[in-house]
Amino acid sequence: MSLLKYKNSSGSWQNIPVLSGKDGENGATPNITFSVETLDTSESVKVTQGGTTDAPTVKIGIPRGTNANTDSIVKKSGNRGELSGYQSINVASSDITINQDSNDETIVTTASNITVDDGNANTAWTKTITIANKDSVVTLGEAWAWSGGNAPTLTPNSVLVCHWCNDIGIAKVIEGAMGKIVSVGGRTLYRHESGMGTVMEFNDGQDRKVLVLDAKYRAKELALGLDGNYPSIHNCITSNTNGNQFIDGIYLVPSELSPGSCASLTDESLNSLWANSIDINTSKYNTDILLSIDDTDTDGHDSEAATYCRSITVNGVGCDIPNIQTLMRIYCEAILLDEFDPTVSLYPDLKLSDWLNASLLWSSTEAEGSYGLGLLEWGMAHGDRKTYAYGVCPVLEL
Repeated sequence: MSLLKYKNSSGSWQNIPVLSGKDGENGATPNITFSVETLDTSESVKVTQGGTTDAPTVKIGIPRGTNANTDSIVKKSGNRGELSGYQSINVASSDITINQDSNDETIVTTASNITVDDGNANTAWTKTITIANKDSVVTLGEAWAWSGGNAPTLTPNSVLVCHWCNDIGIAKVIEGAMGKIVSVGGRTLYRHESGMGTVMEFNDGQDRKVLVLDAKYRAKELALGLDGNYPSIHNCITSNTNGNQFIDGIYLVPSELSPGSCASLTDESLNSLWANSIDINTSKYNTDILLSIDDTDTDGHDSEAATYCRSITVNGVGCDIPNIQTLMRIYCEAILLDEFDPTVSLYPDLKLSDWLNASLLWSSTEAEGSYGLGLLEWGMAHGDRKTYAYGVCPVLEL
């Protein structure tokens, strides 16, 4: 390529000579060195340049970070360390289905249908469900089985444990305990350590603590004893201070009462209404007397009821027929006692709320006229011949 210039004097373009020199030497390539240093956490990032033109250096200073908190991280393998803490629970008040995506902990507060679904293959999980109401129904998926082979009886505050592994599930119910409950009538009830019944605390002028045995230990069609007066047993009248025989003092025929319907009757009210019919003797004392009667020269009706009660032992101690004031409290708390009782579903004809389907339950107290004193299912104190066979609910005074 040529360079031209225009010359006015001649009116033409002329070449301009191009000057060129010799090739120069190669320039220097710098050897740059980078380094990094850790600074204190209180310092800021900084960059320091140094070295020569041919060998420059660059040093980058980076502050040390604060220590990361790994307390909330659980290792997937090896020693996981000491784990502690708790989790929130799922509270259900209606029908519920349990599966692998459910909360690990659930409480069902009402009588509900609880369905447990099959899990997926190659998965494992465990769920626990606290069942507050014993009338709930548990239905397992096809791949599930009950531990022990049979579906258990639910009790209040039972715990259902469901474990799934690959293609099978095992379920187990741990029997619950209601704990101490104060009834609307002010009496305290709770399960006995023996598992044979429910303790009822009340006051009939003195503080009492009585174990009321479960349905499986009750019986029907037992005679109280021999006809005639037992001088050692307290004789009580069958009417209250209102002049009638109904436990609540209200005269209604037909009666509107049923076992458990008068749970709101307090001990103070009962003691006032039945002030003339409180047995001065204990259930144990009366049962001892009933067992001591010799029937050699009589019609052969000894105290089948007392013999039966004493044949049932709790921690080696024989049980008794309740005296009349204890039986009245049992009548008042019949529904709650049934709720505590894990055996009522197996012995439904011996439920207290149905008064054992026996029309009358014996007490160990004697009525006027040398009759035995009992309570009819419609809440009426009633004296009858001791040779007649009625129901009995064994108790143990604690």
